[in-house]
Amino acid sequence: MSDSDTIPAPPKPLPNVTAPVRPVLFLAMAVCAGATVANVYLAQPLLTLFAHGLGVSSSSAGIVVTCAQLGYAAGILFLVPLGDIRSRRPLLAVMLSGTVLALLLAAAAPALSVLAAAAALIGGVTVIPQVLVPLAAELAPPERRASVVANVQIGLMSGIIGSRVIGGLVGEALGWRAVYLLAAALTALSGLLTLALLPREGARQVMPYGKLLASLPALLRQEPALRHSLRGHEPLPAYVLDAHWNVLHRNQAMERWFPWLRAEGSNLLSWALFAPSARTVLHAWDEHAMVYLGIVRTALRERPDDPFFRAINAATHKDPTLHSMLARDDVIDVSSRSGHRFTLNLPQITPEPINVISHALRPEGNRGVRVVVLTSPHMPSEESSG
Repeated sequence: MSDSDTIPAPPKPLPNVTAPVRPVLFLAMAVCAGATVANVYLAQPLLTLFAHGLGVSSSSAGIVVTCAQLGYAAGILFLVPLGDIRSRRPLLAVMLSGTVLALLLAAAAPALSVLAAAAALIGGVTVIPQVLVPLAAELAPPERRASVVANVQIGLMSGIIGSRVIGGLVGEALGWRAVYLLAAALTALSGLLTLALLPREGARQVMPYGKLLASLPALLRQEPALRHSLRGHEPLPAYVLDAHWNVLHRNQAMERWFPWLRAEGSNLLSWALFAPSARTVLHAWDEHAMVYLGIVRTALRERPDDPFFRAINAATHKDPTLHSMLARDDVIDVSSRSGHRFTLNLPQITPEPINVISHALRPEGNRGVRVVVLTSPHMPSEESSG
């Protein structure tokens, strides 16, 4: 049986380095991460310059940005996993060389199609930060590991932000081709410094490339933490209310949870008390209704002539269910619902009920407006993702 047919041994937790690690290496890795990740975002401030220089429309020039992002995604999927089975130093050398060549191709591109192809190549091979970050974590002493990884991540984020600013300024001053030439120089210099400081690794585990890629879907099934981290990229549901509970703004996550918010003039209080969907979505709706009736009662006590709350109060007396609740003694008088805990039935999100906490923030100087963020103390069930 050949080596390629054998099951690889588990990887060692630390690389088998053959030389001591110099502290300046981590600074070089941070600079290299920033310089290389910037290459993916170079095109964004240059679209107008592309259009003028290549004789195309600005909308057509947008294909360069799209190709760069698609290439970046492909590089993360197909190249980054090689860091688990190949020595990182030669792998980084190949990636850096490919990035510099692709940047030079972009700088010399005679047509939009060539520039778009070069952008895809740049995105595909400049996934160097995704190799540097875990390598920095492995090389760092345990007592410094957190700070080292944080510094490399800071370098990465600085590159993402700085690429747009510096790229735009250089492009306006010297033209878009100069931006790619400068990027090639920075990538080469930071990459050569990092490679010179990197210690050599010993032999690593061997796995056929096809088997390596085939193992990726299994990781999602086997690692709950990975699934949770992927799901965590969705922002928390959030919305803004005025003093009359009109929804002034909501994010996409909130619309996904509450599709009725997409309608013009959405009002949370009216929905919760009168909409048939609320009696399904709000678990134990009658308990919610008692709270909302208390909100109306408190508002009328403070502002008895307010036409909105007078209209809501009149409508509650016409609803048989709400009218019977008003006759009870346990209507809750409340003026704030921050920290309120409740349960939602959202089958479009998960088949299981979701326990939720609402957090209301009132901007200073504008007490009539509230920013509300919903958090859940427990993740939805695994079957609910998708």
